[in-house]
Amino acid sequence: MTGLWGFGEGSDDAVISMALANPHNYVLKPQREGGGNNLYDSEMVAKLKTMGEEERQGYVLMQLIKPAPFYNELVRGGEIVFKGECVSEIGIFGASLGDEIIGGEEGGFILRCKTKDTNEGGVAAGYAFLSSPELV
Repeated sequence: MTGLWGFGEGSDDAVISMALANPHNYVLKPQREGGGNNLYDSEMVAKLKTMGEEERQGYVLMQLIKPAPFYNELVRGGEIVFKGECVSEIGIFGASLGDEIIGGEEGGFILRCKTKDTNEGGVAAGYAFLSSPELV
C-alpha cells in the first residue's frame, strides 16, 4: 500500500508542501479512469504552484511506488512487442456509493505489467499490459 491524499477537505497546504519538498517521491493523478495525464517531477511542481483550490479537487496526490524491475516479454495481438526490464502493479477493486464504502471487501483485482521506464499504467490507454501472477 502507499500514501494517497485528496484535496479540498480543509487546508491543502501541508500536502502541497510535502509534494514540493520531494517531488520525485510523488505523482499527481487526475481522478479519472483509463490512465494518462499523470504529472511527475517538474510538471507536478508547476501544476501544484498554479492550480486553484477548485481545480485541485479533481486530483489526488499519491506516493510513488518503486517496484523492483524484472525481465519479461510483453505481448499485444499475439506478437511480442517488448523484451526487457518491466515492473508490475496490482490494483484491488472495491465498491463505494458516495462517501460510503459498501461491504468493505475486495471486488476483484487487475495485474498490469509495463516497461520499467513507463510512468503511466493504463491498460486501455495502451501503456500497460494485462498480466497474471506466477504462483510458486
